[in-house]
Amino acid sequence: MNKKGMELQVNTLVVLILSIVIFGGGIAIFYKAFAKGQEQVYYLDQASQQQIENALDDGSLVAIPINSKTIERGGHATFGVGVTNEDGTSASHVFSLVVTYSTRDPLPIAPTGGTWIKFDGNAIPLQNGQKKVFQLYIVPKDANQKGTHIFNVAVCYDGEDSGTSSLGHSLCAAKGLNLYENLHKVYLSVT
Repeated sequence: MNKKGMELQVNTLVVLILSIVIFGGGIAIFYKAFAKGQEQVYYLDQASQQQIENALDDGSLVAIPINSKTIERGGHATFGVGVTNEDGTSASHVFSLVVTYSTRDPLPIAPTGGTWIKFDGNAIPLQNGQKKVFQLYIVPKDANQKGTHIFNVAVCYDGEDSGTSSLGHSLCAAKGLNLYENLHKVYLSVT
């Protein structure tokens, strides 16, 4: 038997197996990196949350520093809504978001499902001086919805009414809460 001929076949097999293993490892690394990139789109990173909290340092009760975004069809946008409890008392208050579609009939709000509006807007208690950044996700359910879409954002709480918007009052009253500051708007342009 020819040993050189057998060595050549074994070396080819070894190189082929190593190539497949390295290729598989490259695919796994690429998949992990891509998955992390997608995750960051849905959630505000720590730097963005800190920027929103810093925007509240000027005495604002509610801050949406970036209230306008442009996405391509089939995309989505994440907005940060910063809230600080400046009631002046030592009491804790429960805060919640109410978000509606402004230019048509209001869309139903649900954290899951086929709606445009998704957010972590569950009612949460805040102590006096405490800050919270709510994350608001807007995902157009029809990829062909080109144009600018306007959303009403009302921050509601269980304290005394402090807002001036009649629409904001009615949105909060539906949850048994009062309007905190004024009604805000976010704008989403779909290209």
